[in-house]
Amino acid sequence: MIQVRFRRKDEELSMEQLRSRIADGTLRREAKVRSTEIFGDESWHSIESTTQWAQLAPIWHVPPPGPSLSKTGLSIAVILFGGIAGLGRILQRTGTSDSWGSAVLPGLVNAIIWFDVVYIMWKSIRGSFTSTSPGDAVVGFFIPGYNVYWLFGAHIGFARNYNRVAAVLQDRFGKAPPQLQVWPFVLFGIAFLTWAVASSISNVAGGVVEFVQLGVRVLVLSKVCDAVNALHALRRDSVDIAQA
Repeated sequence: MIQVRFRRKDEELSMEQLRSRIADGTLRREAKVRSTEIFGDESWHSIESTTQWAQLAPIWHVPPPGPSLSKTGLSIAVILFGGIAGLGRILQRTGTSDSWGSAVLPGLVNAIIWFDVVYIMWKSIRGSFTSTSPGDAVVGFFIPGYNVYWLFGAHIGFARNYNRVAAVLQDRFGKAPPQLQVWPFVLFGIAFLTWAVASSISNVAGGVVEFVQLGVRVLVLSKVCDAVNALHALRRDSVDIAQA
């Protein structure tokens, strides 16, 4: 039996169970294994260093097509609620707007929309070698301090993991969705941090930057929607991939 440590949980698995867990995405690269059968000692080793991982990492469990993302609908919602939030911040200075109704509430709705997008985009690529799960991708935004890093990690990480999935599909089946460029996701993180700094200076500055960053947000949203929908369409329309 092989002892596996994953997220502070220890399990004992047979070799076949280990292979199955790696292939279906239950065990990912951060898991640790200990086995004299594999390593000849009782030390903990990264699962990436095992022969099983080297053999199974290219075998990506392909889940059924998930929900598609409506680029038009989401773009309208982001622009609408982002615009209202930005205008509300600017109007606060004149006393003609209350902070909750005109700025906080629309901003909260926009955040919920974006968290939903983040969850769906990570769910679309979940496999045995993706670096995080859909739930963890969202939770990272609520951890103080870490969320500054995760603003970039969640979005840039998605682009890199998506491209890895595309490369595996291309190698195995000769067909894959177009790869994503990373620079829009970097720009998104910079724009959001700029908005956070501007908002701490004054409501007017935050409101102005809110309007400016809407263009970047819609750009990234468009890239994400196209990528997720292309992957779902490929799974749905390709029998060999759907049966993988």
